[in-house]
Amino acid sequence: IYFYVLFMAIKIPLVVIAAFLVGLFVAVKNRRQPNHAFLLFMFLFWIVPFSLIGGKWLRYTLSLMPFVYMIAAVGVMTLIKLLSERVSGFRFGSTVVSAMAVLVFMLAPAAIAYSHNPHYALYTNALAADKAGYYFPHDEFYDDGLREAINFVCDTAPQGAIIAHETPAVARYYLVKYRRTDLQSHAISTPDFDPAKVSGPAYFILQPGRTYFENREKVAFIRANFEK
Repeated sequence: IYFYVLFMAIKIPLVVIAAFLVGLFVAVKNRRQPNHAFLLFMFLFWIVPFSLIGGKWLRYTLSLMPFVYMIAAVGVMTLIKLLSERVSGFRFGSTVVSAMAVLVFMLAPAAIAYSHNPHYALYTNALAADKAGYYFPHDEFYDDGLREAINFVCDTAPQGAIIAHETPAVARYYLVKYRRTDLQSHAISTPDFDPAKVSGPAYFILQPGRTYFENREKVAFIRANFEK
């Protein structure tokens, strides 16, 4: 039930989390105002039901993060206002505060993201700095090794062989990259692909993370009849 709360705690930069908590406090305090009520409603309308359902995936948070960052923006603006009031007696005080806010809440998270290139999904903040890939492995390593598997097939498969998988776009990209467009690419779960009717050389890429209701019988057949 704490899956998405844990995601927010360790997969979001700490400065953004701090701004979010400030913004959440402000939104709750001003919940009778339509703008704050909207942010609270949209955040709770997402986090509560998605935390209760059984199927949980990090990719679902794509629809959560806009509201997290909007609430964080409320927090940032609140902090800017408070600090600007404190330094109002100084020349360019508010300008310096705004510049610091840009540096801390925009440039710093951008630098953190850039530093984790190209494995952005493995990012964890200081609360779980040594736990990359530990809490959410089914998302963080979803297609780990897929490129290498397709590369192996391209290096060893004879002309016109079949390559069956569950990643049409990825396979299409690498077949072009490795100059093996002669291979017959098929998605296992599609109704028109029947592994029992396969003839000739065939290579099957089976990924535990891509076993679905639509393909589990085919995967079981492939394992029983083709796996060495």
